[in-house]
Amino acid sequence: MQKNKKIIISGITGQDGAFLAKKLIDDGYKIIGLLRPKKKSEQIVFRLKELQVFEKIKFEELDLSNRKKVEDIIKHYRPKSIFHLGAQTSVEKSFFYKELTKNSNIENTMNLINSIKKLSGDTKFIFPSSSTIYEGYKNKTVNELTIPKPLSNYAKSKFFVQEKLQNMYIENFKIGIMFSHESEFRRSNFFTQKIIHFLWDFKNGNRKILHIGNIDIERDIGHAKDYMNLMSMFMNSTRNNKYIVSSNKLVSLREFVIESLNYLNIDFEIEAHGKEVHFINKLNRKPFIVSESKNYRKIDLIGIKGSNKLVKKDFDWEPRYNLEKIVEEMVRYRIRNS
Repeated sequence: MQKNKKIIISGITGQDGAFLAKKLIDDGYKIIGLLRPKKKSEQIVFRLKELQVFEKIKFEELDLSNRKKVEDIIKHYRPKSIFHLGAQTSVEKSFFYKELTKNSNIENTMNLINSIKKLSGDTKFIFPSSSTIYEGYKNKTVNELTIPKPLSNYAKSKFFVQEKLQNMYIENFKIGIMFSHESEFRRSNFFTQKIIHFLWDFKNGNRKILHIGNIDIERDIGHAKDYMNLMSMFMNSTRNNKYIVSSNKLVSLREFVIESLNYLNIDFEIEAHGKEVHFINKLNRKPFIVSESKNYRKIDLIGIKGSNKLVKKDFDWEPRYNLEKIVEEMVRYRIRNS
């Protein structure tokens, strides 16, 4: 009997979806990528083209809020697995767009889960939860047994689905609790890309100053390629249903900025002005990055590190990228595409 090689990926045009599609295609799987209607523009699919997998993917336009059409897709393909990466992913946006976050992260996801339960019980549902479900803690190493304390609407939406799955809403599932993961394909509205884009423009004389929030927040940061390679292994595992996906190392945002500055050979020094932190251009003694309290987030992960002991044990997995390699890839990509 021929093995089922069909995999559905929602959110396939994003950073995670592109790396995952590349990995699974290289492993011999047939990928069906879900696109929101009329979203197949060059700007949307560029990651897939750069990874040279665009032509190897079967695309389906699908509004995940349309339960009937979701059921039609599931019934038609009956895939081996569905990786549901499509979501509203901004913590900040979730405060202002509560209904969007609820609809995108809960209702659309439940449409997929209900359709699998009804029409394709053998399909494995792989869901990326978020480290933000631990927002209620500070300076703590968390593991799969840590009781979540979500505070933001985004974190609550992720935890809601996670709870549904853990309560055996369907039996065939895996949850990856994802900690921060970066890459050259990170969207420009995230902190790391804001820094990289600004510094390259600054170095070339195109921008003068950037105002940011808390520079000393520490994050558990890894690389999206590492994490998607791990997620691909979840598909064929019959072990635990929930895993922390993390580097198990804390890096401050200050360290990320400094590493980026050093890679670009920008001569600077740091001055403290009360609660403000100024990065000073040594050439003219003017600040060009200013960290100030008015830009601090209302809710943030403070010193939360994920223990990755379980994925190491079950999958013999180790992250390959450290901070230096992550910054190098991001900066080189920015230079190459500017």
